[in-house]
Amino acid sequence: MQNTILFVLASLALSLAFPAGPANPLPKPEDRQRETTYKIEDPGTLNVLHRQKVFEDSKHRVDATGILKQDLLNIRRPTQVGGRVDYNYKPADTKLGVEAINNGRFGTDVGVEATRNVFKGRNSDLEIGAKYGQHFGGPGGRSEPSFGGFVRGHF
Repeated sequence: MQNTILFVLASLALSLAFPAGPANPLPKPEDRQRETTYKIEDPGTLNVLHRQKVFEDSKHRVDATGILKQDLLNIRRPTQVGGRVDYNYKPADTKLGVEAINNGRFGTDVGVEATRNVFKGRNSDLEIGAKYGQHFGGPGGRSEPSFGGFVRGHF
C-alpha cells in the first residue's frame, strides 16, 4: 500500500513539476503535452495514468505513459505498475507502441503493437496492424508468445 501511495504522489508531483507562468505557459488543450488521469472503476479498482509528450517535430512524435492499477477492495492483489512508449512517424501515419506491466508476484506482461493508417477520410479511418504479447515470471512461468494481426476502423 505504501508503494501505491508513493507512486500516486510521485505522479501528481511530476504532473505539477512545471507550473504555468511567463517562462512555462500552459499548453493549448489540443496539444495534450502532459495529462494525468485518475479513475476508480467497478469493482473498486484505482487506475492512475500519466501521459506526457517526450519529443515532437514535423515528422516524429514520442509519448511516454506511466500506468498504475490497484484493487482497493482486495489488498492481497498486487499493484500493477508499468509503462508504455509510443512512436508516431507522421508522414506515413505509422505508429509503434511498446509496453510492460509488472503484476507483482504474478509476473510481467510485455507487448508491442505496430499500426499503419491505410485510409483517412474526414470522419473515418482504416488501420492495419500487428501485435505481439508475452507473459514472463510468476507462478506459471513464461508463456508462449502471442502474435496477431488486425484491421481497425473508425467510422
